[in-house]
Amino acid sequence: KTTLKDTGVDIKVGGTESGTATIDYYTLTKTQGTGTTLTIKETNSSGAAIASTTEVLKNTVIYITASLKTGYNTLSLKVDNANFTSGNTKTITAATTVVTTAVANTYTITYDYASGTAGANAPTSGTYDADIQISNPTRTGYTFTGWTSSSSDGLGSNAKTGTAATASAAPISAVYNRCCFINFILLTPH
Repeated sequence: KTTLKDTGVDIKVGGTESGTATIDYYTLTKTQGTGTTLTIKETNSSGAAIASTTEVLKNTVIYITASLKTGYNTLSLKVDNANFTSGNTKTITAATTVVTTAVANTYTITYDYASGTAGANAPTSGTYDADIQISNPTRTGYTFTGWTSSSSDGLGSNAKTGTAATASAAPISAVYNRCCFINFILLTPH
C-alpha cells in the first residue's frame, strides 16, 4: 500500500483520458492507559490491529474494543474526548484520538504482628501494582525475618519488598527467629 497523503494522483481511464483525484488520510492516535487493553482494527481489512499512531484513509471504518486488566476498575474509553462504547465502529472523517484509562484497585492491608509491635510505617491500604513501604515490626527476644500470608495471592511473599500485589482476606503475618538468649546457671559453693 502506498500512502499518498494530501496529494493529487493522475488516473488514466480508458487509456487516453486522465483526471486528478485527491486521497485524504487522517492521523489516528491510539493511547492505551495503564490497566487497559485497546484494540483498533479496520473493518474492511484482514483484521490486523492498527498501531499506536498511524495514517488512515478518509472514510475508513474502524472497530474499537477495550477492556480492563486484572487489578483495575472503571474503564473509560473516549474517542475525540467523547465517551465511546467498546465493540462499536467509527468512520474516520478527521484526525481521531482514541484513549483508554482505568483506576487501580485499592486494597486493605491487615497485619498479624505475632506478639510483636508495629514498626513506624504500617499502611492500612495499598494500590494494585504500586510499591508501599512497611517498616519492620519488633518483638523482644526475636529477630524479624519477613512476612508471610496464608492466602494464595502472593501478597505474603511480596510484602518484604513492599509491594501490595492483590487483595487478601488473610492478614500478612510477621515471621521471627528466636534470638540470642543465654541461660545462666548459678552455682553456689557449699
